[in-house]
This record gives sequence, C-alpha cells and structure tokens, in this order.
Amino acid sequence: VFASGEALPADLVRRFMGQHPAALVNLYGPTEAAIDVSVWRCSMDDVIVPIGKPIANLRLYILDAAMQPLPIGSIGELYIGGVGVARGYLKRADLTEERFLASPFIEGDRLYRTGDRCRFLADGNIEYLGRLDHQVKLRGQRIELGEIDAALLDQPAITGACTLVLDNRLIAFYSSNAPQSDLGALLSAQLPAYMVPAVWVEVPALPLTTNGKIDRKALAALPLPQSQEARVAPRNELEALFCQLFGELLSDMLSRGREVGTTDSFFALGGDSILGLKLISRLREQGYSLTPKDLFRSPTPAALAQVASPLLTLAEQGEVTGAMPLMPLHQWFFDQQQPHAAYWNQSVLADSDRRLQPALVQATLDRLVAHHDALRLRFAEQDGQWQAHIAPVDKAQLTLCEQPGQLEQVARSLNLQDGPLFAAALLQGEPQRLYLVAHHLVVDAVSWTPLLEDFQQLYQGLERGETPALPAKTTSYRQWAEQMRAHGDKVGAEQRYWNVQTAQNTAPAATFAERQTLSARWDATRTQQWLTESHAAYRTQPEELLIAALAATLAQAEKREEIVVDLERHGRDAPFEGLDVSRTVGWFTTLFPLRVKSSGAPAERVREAKEALRAVPGNGLGHGLLRQRGELPASRGDVLFNYLGHEQAPEGWLRASTLKAPAEVAAINKVSHGREVVAWLEEGVLHIEWHSVTPDADSRLPARLLEHLQALVAHCLDPQSGALMPSDFPLAKGMNQKSLDMLLSKLKTKPNPQS
Repeated sequence: VFASGEALPADLVRRFMGQHPAALVNLYGPTEAAIDVSVWRCSMDDVIVPIGKPIANLRLYILDAAMQPLPIGSIGELYIGGVGVARGYLKRADLTEERFLASPFIEGDRLYRTGDRCRFLADGNIEYLGRLDHQVKLRGQRIELGEIDAALLDQPAITGACTLVLDNRLIAFYSSNAPQSDLGALLSAQLPAYMVPAVWVEVPALPLTTNGKIDRKALAALPLPQSQEARVAPRNELEALFCQLFGELLSDMLSRGREVGTTDSFFALGGDSILGLKLISRLREQGYSLTPKDLFRSPTPAALAQVASPLLTLAEQGEVTGAMPLMPLHQWFFDQQQPHAAYWNQSVLADSDRRLQPALVQATLDRLVAHHDALRLRFAEQDGQWQAHIAPVDKAQLTLCEQPGQLEQVARSLNLQDGPLFAAALLQGEPQRLYLVAHHLVVDAVSWTPLLEDFQQLYQGLERGETPALPAKTTSYRQWAEQMRAHGDKVGAEQRYWNVQTAQNTAPAATFAERQTLSARWDATRTQQWLTESHAAYRTQPEELLIAALAATLAQAEKREEIVVDLERHGRDAPFEGLDVSRTVGWFTTLFPLRVKSSGAPAERVREAKEALRAVPGNGLGHGLLRQRGELPASRGDVLFNYLGHEQAPEGWLRASTLKAPAEVAAINKVSHGREVVAWLEEGVLHIEWHSVTPDADSRLPARLLEHLQALVAHCLDPQSGALMPSDFPLAKGMNQKSLDMLLSKLKTKPNPQS
C-alpha cells in the first residue's frame, strides 16, 4: 500500500499495520518533479514517519535562505534536483523563475524549490515538518505550525491535527479515537510556551479538499469555544503578584479580558524600560527588590519570581541637605548660557475631581518638598563654576489664582540661586485646577509619577485628619550624583569610542519662539505590530526600529548616508550596585551621540541601528562624565531624539487638564538643536512631535518617519526575514558581522552524500 499526498501520522501507520499484512510505503513528491521523489518503508516501530531517501536519478537538498546546505538536524527548505524536475510552468514565466533555480552544486542542473520544511536525520533519511507558508509570527514569536501538528500527532490516539492562527490565537483542530484530557499540559513538555495552542477544537475528522489535503478554509469556518485562554497560571503568591502588576501597567496593550500568565514576557507584551521603573517601584511597595538588569534578563513573571528578593535595606530616610555634585546634564544645561536660565521648566496642569482646600494643599506641598530632596535644590555660580546644594526644609510656594493668565507668573517665579525651584498654584473655578511646576534641573519625566501619586495620597490622608505616611524613600538624588562622580574615574577607556561618535554641527541661532512643532501619529494596529510582533526577526527593541526610521528619514532628506542622533535616555538604569532610584525625584537623563548609517535595504538599516545602539558602552553614562571633566569636546548631533515610552494618565482624582498650560521654556531661550524629535505612546498609539526651526523644509518629515517605520515593520514581519548579529552574542568580544557570518557558514555541512 502506497501513501502519498499528505503527511502520514505514526499512529495511523501502527493502526494500519496492526490490522493488515500488506507492506506500507510512504511516498513524497510534488507534481513539479514527476510526482514521487523519495520513499520510506514503514514499520510498527516508527516513532516518526520520514519521507525517506531519494529514488534513483534524483537529488534532495536541504538549504537555508542563502541556498547553503544545512547540517544534519537543522531545519531548512527542501530542494529537488535530477532528471525528474520539470522544465517549468506552462505560460507562467514569472512563477517558473521563482520556483525553478540554477543549482549552485552541479553546473547545468536545475533545482525545484518545494516550499516544504525538512531536515536530515542521522541515518540520511529526511523528516518532513510542514509547509514554509505555514510559518507564522504571533506576539513577536516565529512559530512553525507544522511543529505543533507533529507534536500533536505524536500523542496516543490522535488521528489528525491541524493548527491555525485565528483572532490572534493559536487554534488546534484535532481528531481522536479516544477521549483526550489536558493536551496543553502534554504539549508544554515538548514545545515552548508560546507554541502551545490557546484553544482546542475536537472534530470527528479533519475536512479534506478534493485532492485529499486538509481543508484549512473549512476548519477556519468552524465555530470556536470562547472560554479557553493561552495562559499559564501562577504557582505561588509572588508569580501572581508579577502577573497582576504586568496586567495593571500594560493594560493599554492587552486585549480585553486578557490575563497575564507566568510565561508572558514584559517586553513582548509592549513594556519598555520606563514602565519597567514603575514595575520596580510597585514591587518595592510590596516589599520586594528588583533591578532594571533583572527585568531585562528575566522578563517573565515566572523568571522574575526567582530573582526578586525581599527588601532588606532602606535608603536614607531623614532630611537630606548640603552640597551635591553636579550631574552631567546640569553642566550641559549651564554650558548653554541661556538668556533666561531660570525659566526652563517641566510642569503638570491637572483638573481635580474633588474640592481642594487651600490649607490642605499647602500642607500637602510642604510634606512633598520635605520628602523629595531634589525639589529643594539651589544652584549658584562661583568663580565661573556652577555648584549645587540642597536647602533645608521650608514651606512650599503655593499661589491662589483666579484667572488662567496668573499661572504664567508662577511659571516665571522660579529662582536658581535663592529658590524655589518647585512651585504650585491652585486655580479656582469649576473644576479646580492644580498647577505644579519645577525647573528641569530638579525633575525629569519619570519624576512626575511619584510626585502625583504622593500628592494625592498625602492630601487624602490630611483630609481625613490622619498623619499620612509616604512610601519609604529610595536612594537620594545626592547619593546618586556622588556615585556618578565616582564612576567618572572608571570611564576613561571610553574616550576613543566617544570621539568617533561626536559631531560638530554649528549651534542654531534660533530661539524657542522661532521653532514650530509638527505632529504625526499612528493607528493602534500598526503601533501594536511595532511594539510586539516585529522584533522576533532580528531580536530588536522598539526604540531601535524608531532610530532606524529616524536615521532613514534624515538621510533621505539630507542626501547623506550617516546621521548623528543625540539620544536622550532616562538614565536610571546605571549599573550601580545597591542603589534604587525608581521613586527618586531628580534629573537623571543621560545624553549621548549615536552615529547611525542608513543606506541599503531594510535589513541593513535595522542592523546598523541595532548594532550602533548596543555598542554604546555603559548605557551612555561615560559621554556626559567625560564631557563634564573636559576630556571630550562639545558636540552637537543632527537631531535630538527622546523616546518616552508609555505615557499613562495619573491614577486617582487628578487628571490631565482641558486647559492649556503655560509655556515651559522662556521664548527668548535658545534651542540646543535645529531638530528635536519626541516619541511616546498614549492609549496604545504612537505619537511623534517634530520640533523644527525650519518647519517649511521639514513639513513632510514626521509622516515620512512613520512611512520608514512601517516599511521596517513590514520587513520584520516577513517570515523570511531575520538574522543573527554580533550583539546577539555579547560574550563574544570583538566579533563583527563578517566574522559571525563566516562562523555560521562553517557550522553548515555539505548535503548528505546519500541525497
């Protein structure tokens, strides 16, 4: 009996041979190669059913995407050569050219490209693993549906299996000659968690097309059960806590009703390093300690539960006062010599859902300023050098306003030397509005989360007549600055690297009054693809694709092949052992140049951006420290870029105001760059703001940035895309792409001699 046309399950072989004395032969071959090209004689002992070895006068090759032979056990595409290969498709020259190729092994020979995934077994036989066009990407992971089907068919009593992706879920259809229970657990022992189907559908028999193949369209039309979820439940309280925190922080990116499981990756679900800081802060409130490095190395609840440790030590909890070293960005700011240096702020204007009493607001602010030491910073110039110190605790500045125009006076009221550098206003009306403003020298974007959380917690406690307590202090801003200064002694070896990265663009003469803001935004679907699905191919992070798109946009506009991006990062992930600044207020930002080449195909653009960013030593801290010490020249890139990650509305009764807040920077102050690009996520959508002193010339560039990003995402989602890069092997120092490619090629062997 000859079996052909569809994969032959081992269970079916055993059932046939147990009931019939005839020999059973498994044949494989496409019409394009004279029907049958390989043969395997089946036996009762078959664990898998290979397609065997080639018949006479035919050759079988298993090749990679570059048509290079793969070693035994490696999965690739099956190619057929020999006398059975057809000349092509009648009147289909385009398809003939795509599927019938010149052989790189035998001059004059032609190969037929089957589109089938196979691998050589140790004895020279070939195992069929399914169609290449049944390879999919789901939530950033590349999945071979045929591997799932093969694992299912290995289970006792399963007579047929076919896995599809429907509604962004893996759906397994199967037929069986005995009741089945907990197939998910059985497959979890054989497959990665992301390959275990979310939904199981038992059918009497798999529907077939007229030529005897599985009818996938008919399966897709079947009704599906709605109650099953692809989730591995937590096994203990700590795993459950991580699942809960993931769900709360990533709610915008999760589909409705989706519960986080212990094998879900924080970053695959759409998390980023800034949300990671919020995760660390929330975990700290529950009595556990975690570092940013832990999160990147172990991004799932199950893995994090293994590395999180009980919080045993507390940062200095008393009042911090006295001298403090300047941070590198402090020095960078003073080097700008702004005409109105005291008016360079960050602020929040919030509508209040509860009636605010001025006396309680004042008491709340006083406690806020006492708790967060950086809000009491002062800066003074002595003998041409700027110095910082933290003033003793004093009353906070609160202004009661009747008209919105009065808020601008509060924005202008900050004083570098005498203080305050943090102030507030309560604007009466319906609703009442709370305005909080701080000089940028004492806060960054991350600082506003603990400030708003603490304000609401303090106010509510005072309103109830309690003595409210805030979460324990994390590492003080002064201690971090002292650690940064000490770290400056360790970065001298980076000087050569940074000299290559820097650019010497002329400072723009324009002021903030002269620049304009151009905007663009993406839709939620494409944002989700960029955040989660596009990164499996090249093991990238969302910011790396953004930088590749930005570099391509400017390279195209400027007709250049290389762009220097001055990159802002939140700076709180420095490798300082034992320090935790997840809830510390201050300006931690790092700023460093990144030289990015942008030419060639999408794959090259992704490679250049990823490798450039991952080659940055020490999270970029060294550039600012060397610059502060005068060991690097002043530099200015082609564009200033800041990716802020997820912007989430503050929880509680303070919400973003419908009223426009005062300008945050004095109109007469000078811009540091002619172009500044800010990107962030809000309600699951990517937003771009492109600040430019040449808005007419740049009018189309924000949209072009998104067009380039879309092209990169589309390339990464192509199942045929993907490659390893030197940065994927961080322990292999000194490896470049050429040496990596040579190593990978040496790992491949010639085709099996029996083929």
